[in-house]
Amino acid sequence: RLYLEAARLTVEALEEEGEWTAAIEHLIGHLDNRLDRLQQLIADMLARRDLWLRGVVDAANSDDMRDRLESVLSGRIAEAIERLADAVPAGCQSEIIELMQFAAVNLSEAGSVDSNTARWPGNALEDRLVWESMADFLLTQTGDWRKQVTKANGFPAPSSVRDADVKEYLNGMKQRMSELLAALQSEETFRQQLCLLRQLPPERYTDEEWETLQALFSLLKVAAGYLLLVFRQHGQVDFTEIAMAAVRALGEPEMPTDLALALDYRIHHLLVDEFQDTSSSQAELLQRLTAGWQTGDGRTLFLVGDPMQSIYRFRQAEVGLFLDIRDSGYFGQIQMRFLRLSVNFRSQSGIVEWVNRYFPRILPDTDSVSTGAVSYASSVAFHAASSGEAVRIYPYLQKDDRAEAEQVGAIVAQARAAQPDGRIAVLVRNRSHLASIVVHLRRKGLRFQAVEIEQLAQRVVIRDLMALTRALVHPADRIAWLALLRAPFCGLSLQDLHTVANTLPQHVLIDSLRACAGSGVLSEEGGQRVNRVLPILERALMLYDRMSLRRCVEGIWVSLGGPASVQNETDLADAEVYFQLLENFDVIGYRPDIQELDERLVRLFALPDVAADD
Repeated sequence: RLYLEAARLTVEALEEEGEWTAAIEHLIGHLDNRLDRLQQLIADMLARRDLWLRGVVDAANSDDMRDRLESVLSGRIAEAIERLADAVPAGCQSEIIELMQFAAVNLSEAGSVDSNTARWPGNALEDRLVWESMADFLLTQTGDWRKQVTKANGFPAPSSVRDADVKEYLNGMKQRMSELLAALQSEETFRQQLCLLRQLPPERYTDEEWETLQALFSLLKVAAGYLLLVFRQHGQVDFTEIAMAAVRALGEPEMPTDLALALDYRIHHLLVDEFQDTSSSQAELLQRLTAGWQTGDGRTLFLVGDPMQSIYRFRQAEVGLFLDIRDSGYFGQIQMRFLRLSVNFRSQSGIVEWVNRYFPRILPDTDSVSTGAVSYASSVAFHAASSGEAVRIYPYLQKDDRAEAEQVGAIVAQARAAQPDGRIAVLVRNRSHLASIVVHLRRKGLRFQAVEIEQLAQRVVIRDLMALTRALVHPADRIAWLALLRAPFCGLSLQDLHTVANTLPQHVLIDSLRACAGSGVLSEEGGQRVNRVLPILERALMLYDRMSLRRCVEGIWVSLGGPASVQNETDLADAEVYFQLLENFDVIGYRPDIQELDERLVRLFALPDVAADD
């Protein structure tokens, strides 16, 4: 929210005559006058400003920034070409280039050979066009190896000519191309490197692109300034600001602050765990803390990590930092000694051997500091193999959440039957993949413990409480009132709900309830239910402006019999979490922003089932 506020202030500065007005005007035009999109993009960048802020300041004060940025682009492209050249299968170079020349002649209207197919490319930047021609020749648009050899890719049908010798020659070339493609099917690394080359940007910016970048440099610097003002106004900061403040507080390595000198005297040993998930800003903080350290002065830096476990790229973690320190032997000016630990103490031998067999094919062949690619390092099992099958795969090659959930349920049931006292875990890539599984396990009566897995808003008790809250905050919210009356602590049937909704369609629903009460239009049970809940709801609306939101919602819920309608103790615990959330809006007489309440609720998770076993 604060990022968006700072972005809005930045864009609104267009109306002022400032040095960055032209930059804002350019970017608005670049985004087709979509102010909302520009604000969202600026807000997204502000959330990651620790990655770019120093570079943006340098860019605004540097005349050679374009050359420096383009040299980085060129360097990345050159590295990709070098990896591609190393990935070419041995013995097929001459065959590829000869077939490319043949195809180029047939595809060229003038019959001349394309200059990009006349020679085997090297691994220099100027060979990029040749490699790109090779990628187009061997791969489909989707990046798979070609399977068909046709006139469209330079191999005319032999039936299109009458001369027998020419026909035989064309047949032979098609046959050679088919054999080449068949041989390449297993060369996955070569295919991946060809695909990667296709995705790389040009090594130079166009003048228009550079103008846009310069506008961004100006605008982002201004946006970062506005964000500091917004932080000060609200009395809040984010984690990034705290981390950046820590770095600033230590000063530059050449000019340390008094704080840096004091810490340098006090800190003798630093241990960093999970170092593969360290971000650039965190690494900079460590470098500032150790800036004065020297070999042999008795101070130690101990970095522990496993680059194969790096999963936090979305948090700006840079596994390349780990690889760079390992390969160079230095962290800043501190010389490091690398130790590789290979013994696995967690898993039995059967699992370790299975992983050793298959993961070299899953992870990249080689490490790469620039791309963060990490190759597989095999391990040795400490524990002996257990009896039975170590790993069993149930492949679902197409997305089928329901079938997947049923299979998981069957595996859980089978495991419980085989080992009633055993422990079972279900691991998934992210929470969204558990949606169908959770529903299926509940339907089968399989109780489970899940920490921060189920969103609180998805629990039935919370949905009912949310309907009650909405009905109180906005008495004209008919959907909320209907959901409230349908909840188990009110319990109107669908037929009675239909009657209530259509009795006074132009009025708020509480008026419809009053009109239906005692009128005989409802079923006998429905009438009894309305007579019970109506006085409670009327009293709640009357007292709403005199009570805190939590006290009002919780009091009505208890009066309506909400606690008696839940399924288990976990529901009561979840309800308490919701009531604690409402305390954040406890300003008597204030009607909270329901959208803000929804946004906060999305970030909360249901508590584990207190009655579940292992």
